[in-house]
Amino acid sequence: MVSLLTELRYFVSVAETASFTEAASRYDVSQSAISQSIKALEKKIGVTLFTRKNKEVALTKQGQILFKRAVQIIADLDDAIAQAKGNKKVIKEKPFIQVELNEYGRDSLGEILKSFAEQAPGVDVKFSKKADTKKTPSYFYLSEEDDGKGVELLAKSQSVFAELPRNSLLSAKGQVTLRDLERLSLIWIGDASEKRKVEILKEKLGLKGTTVFVDDEETALSLVNRNRGFLLNQTGSTKRNLKVVPIARSSQSTHSLYLRYQGERMNENEEKFLAIAKESQK
Repeated sequence: MVSLLTELRYFVSVAETASFTEAASRYDVSQSAISQSIKALEKKIGVTLFTRKNKEVALTKQGQILFKRAVQIIADLDDAIAQAKGNKKVIKEKPFIQVELNEYGRDSLGEILKSFAEQAPGVDVKFSKKADTKKTPSYFYLSEEDDGKGVELLAKSQSVFAELPRNSLLSAKGQVTLRDLERLSLIWIGDASEKRKVEILKEKLGLKGTTVFVDDEETALSLVNRNRGFLLNQTGSTKRNLKVVPIARSSQSTHSLYLRYQGERMNENEEKFLAIAKESQK
């Protein structure tokens, strides 16, 4: 017989993932075991906790009330058990939101993160190249493409830079033009599977030269230093021993940056982060 505590754990997991399948995967049990546990819990307390329609799962109002308290109850119990076992220095993980960060977002997020730290001092922002959906199924990520699912437009334009050898004639310029770069190839660290992505980016920037795909940074640096091409840089900063020179264009708008949200619903901290992002664009 499943205990009430286990039923609560299963309930919280389903609520967090909005999926019986994902919840079952977390606890390495069958989906039917999770489903039966939720039904038993609903029968015990006499309320419906989830609405189920076309394989979509959502908390009812009663479920939302229980979810908020159950999360804290489980966290407090786990903490108490750890201390009882002799772990005197139990460090409870601070609340956090996840941001899947790519190269396009570093400049745009600066002011947003500063404001968020001031308004939510007890909440961490965890960055990663790929969000960990085992820790939390919801996260923000950044995208250049508008597929109709964008949460908020963060930046309408970004400066674009070319990374060039420090001793080249082009590096001595205050900025380079597209014509300056026509005779150089774009060096791309990655494989040909990214060809379509690179083509779209080059089209946006007006770059018409060839593209050379290389496997690693060392090869890329070797080619650039031999004036065989240039690296594209959209942040303006680099740790490589190259000169970062802005590319002059007739229009400064190179791409739009969207802050997106992946998940069924936002928690209080995520809503605050999005509100700050929106406010920063006014």
